[in-house]
Amino acid sequence: MRSSTLNECVSNTPQSVWASRRVQIAVVILLVAVGVALRMANLDGVEFRSPDERNYTAEAGTLLRQGTAGFALLVDMHSRNPDLPSPTRAGYLLLLSRTMQLTGHRDEMAGAELSCAASIVTILLLALIAWRHFTPMTAMAAAMLYAVSPMALMTARRAWEESVVEALALALIYISCQITAGSRHWGWVVLFALLGGVSIAVKEVSTASDALCFAWILIVLLVRHERRYAMLFVALCAGASVAVVAWLAHLLGGFAASVHQYTLTAQFLAGSPYSIAYEDGEPWRLLQALWIVSATATVFALVGLASALHWRGGFTTRRQIALAIAIFTGSFMLIAVTEPHHLNLRYICPIFAPFYLLAGVGVNAALQWSRQHLAESESRPLVAVLIATLICGAGLDYVHFKTHFTTPEMQDLSIRMVLSAGGVDEPTP
Repeated sequence: MRSSTLNECVSNTPQSVWASRRVQIAVVILLVAVGVALRMANLDGVEFRSPDERNYTAEAGTLLRQGTAGFALLVDMHSRNPDLPSPTRAGYLLLLSRTMQLTGHRDEMAGAELSCAASIVTILLLALIAWRHFTPMTAMAAAMLYAVSPMALMTARRAWEESVVEALALALIYISCQITAGSRHWGWVVLFALLGGVSIAVKEVSTASDALCFAWILIVLLVRHERRYAMLFVALCAGASVAVVAWLAHLLGGFAASVHQYTLTAQFLAGSPYSIAYEDGEPWRLLQALWIVSATATVFALVGLASALHWRGGFTTRRQIALAIAIFTGSFMLIAVTEPHHLNLRYICPIFAPFYLLAGVGVNAALQWSRQHLAESESRPLVAVLIATLICGAGLDYVHFKTHFTTPEMQDLSIRMVLSAGGVDEPTP
């Protein structure tokens, strides 16, 4: 009887309650709900729209009025003024025009609502990936930090492409995680091929997301000697890509015209006065920008990276996924720092969610280390400090967003603007 009472007391301790699967999933759902609520709460109140927002809205409005025949006009306009969004981003422009049709908004609010919806999809996918392929602690930490991420909240309230690009990238990552974890349902490769094809028509950076995830899956399948599934995967992806490229060529007046539009964009960005003034700097400035956005997430993401690279304990599926996500994140950062005048967080939007996933992995790794290497009397205070740091860091991130991103109506996430938000002012070249 005494033993039964003792066991009942132990099972009712706070530690046992927090270890409950139901409590953990309830916390994750609550944090996701907070993230959704914050995105919707910050959707209104933008008084000054950036040039990109106005241009995307104008081009989508043209398609709303003229249908796909309007692409001829967009091609002509872009040829004369490469500063405008390229018509090769037909997938996003058509999606935006459909959003205008459904919402009845003909101004930048339609694009902002699309961005908000895409960001909500992203936070749901992030929580799902962390919960299914990592640990409940990883899911809770990643969802908490991403819910208040200044860069994610910023793109979620603007009529930019970045939230849509990010959602597509994370959907591809989710499918990659499922296949890495052993799922071989044919629907996954079909869905990947379709989303990968769509990515080509959304924005140039989306194509990089597709290529990296394609390489991830193909390597997994070849290493595991699953050649038939690999052949099916390659064939479907190739077919979808060819179909989308042909569709773009049809819209834009031929393959040569499509290539010309891509070339114009690349040449303009390489010598753009805005890019030179606001997106140039030393490569390490990009890491500094992430530190300014969220010092807490940056520290934990570095811990998560170290954990992914730590081979002791076997190359488990979870570690394979963590390493692949780390490589995906690092590849985008490498592209940004090696391309001329590309230090803008918008250019690396596909890694926003993976960055916070790595931070969640880092939080979990720190907690596991403390429990495995320290006595309980030493580990409990350290765990309490880590959890308090996580919560306080999340709170400070949201305050930072409201104070330095929202209030001054930041018009972009270029390196110079982000550094300025962190109190680092440099003379404009």
